[in-house]
Amino acid sequence: MHTAVREFYELGGYKPWRDKYEYGERWNIEGYNSSTKRTFGEVCRMHKKENCLKEAKFKFINNERMKKYAKARAYA
Repeated sequence: MHTAVREFYELGGYKPWRDKYEYGERWNIEGYNSSTKRTFGEVCRMHKKENCLKEAKFKFINNERMKKYAKARAYA
């Protein structure tokens, strides 16, 4: 039997295995990145690495602001 399957059974099933390896957590982050990229695009327009990181940071901050604003408008 494959060692991963053996460990799966030794841990007591899917839930303990999932918690140990944090399986399924990645989709959360990928959805967040995807929504930001859909809104602002994938390209950084800055040339210096430092400025490119600042630009990416501002994109994520602004995406979060827009989501909060849209949520407030929807429930107002």
